[in-house]
Amino acid sequence: PRLIDRIGGDVRMIYKKIKVQHGWKINDWGPFDYHRDFNLTFPVQLMLDISTSLGKPDWYILPSTQIGIRGTWRSLNEFSNRYSPNNAAEFADDSFISPVGFGNGNEWEIRTYIHINIGQ
Repeated sequence: PRLIDRIGGDVRMIYKKIKVQHGWKINDWGPFDYHRDFNLTFPVQLMLDISTSLGKPDWYILPSTQIGIRGTWRSLNEFSNRYSPNNAAEFADDSFISPVGFGNGNEWEIRTYIHINIGQ
């Protein structure tokens, strides 16, 4: 099996009713359990989450009602599950092989969310 040397971190900030979180991972598994099960890693993963809440945001209280947007960017390489270096056009007439190769590629996720707190 391949040994994974990984590192990551995050920064969290609150300004009035806006909460911002930024996270980064280097050579780490993806967000799902099968990434770890099959040793699928991404060279770089970056995440930015911006949200606002009805009350004052805090880190150590019960969840509050909030609305936000979260973006995630991942670079791909041969150990990533959606890596496809020989990608061709969808309706290409001829298949081709590039003598210089193709880039590793990347992927984006953009999510919007609403968390509703019905407890007190």
